[in-house]
Amino acid sequence: PVEIKEGSERFRELLGARTALLGDLLRDEAAADAILGNCAEHRARFVVAHRAAERALAEDDARLEEAWRWELAKWQLGQVALGAAKRAAAKPPVPRPGLG
Repeated sequence: PVEIKEGSERFRELLGARTALLGDLLRDEAAADAILGNCAEHRARFVVAHRAAERALAEDDARLEEAWRWELAKWQLGQVALGAAKRAAAKPPVPRPGLG
């Protein structure tokens, strides 16, 4: 190892290079912190949007389920009415006095 005396030209050069390197490292660290902050912010926004989408899908599912139940109920009522009409049509007519 070469001994560098404090105050020498080489010492000042190395000290300047060291100071510049520390400045670069601090700027890089600040840039990294900003990037990480942006990533955290974007992730938080994504989580909020994802949860909102999940809620919307759940609401849509509930509306579809309700609509399906209504359609099923209408179909079942139609089947009951159709069955009653078929049974009524299958019975012979009841003679009514005074009609003929």
